[in-house]
Amino acid sequence: MKDTKELKRKKINYQVPKNFSKSARRAAKEHEYEGGLSTSRYLSRRSFDYLYHLLARYVPFNDMRIKLHRKRGVKIGENVFIGPEVFIDETYPHYITLEDEVTIAPRAVIVAPPSSEYS
Repeated sequence: MKDTKELKRKKINYQVPKNFSKSARRAAKEHEYEGGLSTSRYLSRRSFDYLYHLLARYVPFNDMRIKLHRKRGVKIGENVFIGPEVFIDETYPHYITLEDEVTIAPRAVIVAPPSSEYS
């Protein structure tokens, strides 16, 4: 008789596409881009978001950081201070809202859930 139960390993199918174009199309659909150029628009938007995010992390002025994060889609209230090197979610920045009178310490990390139902 065995005292321990055998664990059954279950294979998880992540359904990850093998090439870039399929992955980009799937991501564009997931982010609700529709139409003929949806993949191109999605990739363009992601490129600019990444650039804005990179600049916002290292620019020395708070006003510039706020403007760059707002361009990315982060909703930011009045009298907000965002410290240098703050990481605000790259994939879903439009799900993040910073209310009035908020201070975020340097090198903080803010991550959004992958669905708006949590916000």
